[in-house]
Amino acid sequence: MSTHSPVLRFASDAFPPVPDEDAETSPGVYGLSLARWLELKLQAAGHGAEEAFPDEYGWCVPVGDGEHRLYVGCCNADEAGARWEVFAFVAAGVFGEVVEGSPGQAALVRQFEALSSVRDG
Repeated sequence: MSTHSPVLRFASDAFPPVPDEDAETSPGVYGLSLARWLELKLQAAGHGAEEAFPDEYGWCVPVGDGEHRLYVGCCNADEAGARWEVFAFVAAGVFGEVVEGSPGQAALVRQFEALSSVRDG
């Protein structure tokens, strides 16, 4: 079983790349504006989102559930920064596994449901 949720894909011009943000990720990889928006939306919904940090694939928003290290990953899916990909994942550790029916898997499902319910407004 995968340690990440299905990928949510959508198009929007509401999250323009921040100048030089790809110096913190990888060349041509953006998502800081989207990550900041997700932080606010998840916080407002009571999901304990913390400040986003860069990773080579895009931006990560830590979301604590008290037991698991959950994250929301986001990045652009095109060079123009108008198509986006967002997914949730659990950091299971070096030897950890997130298997169906495990507490980590249940936390991942809850986080993906929360992520799927985030809307503008």
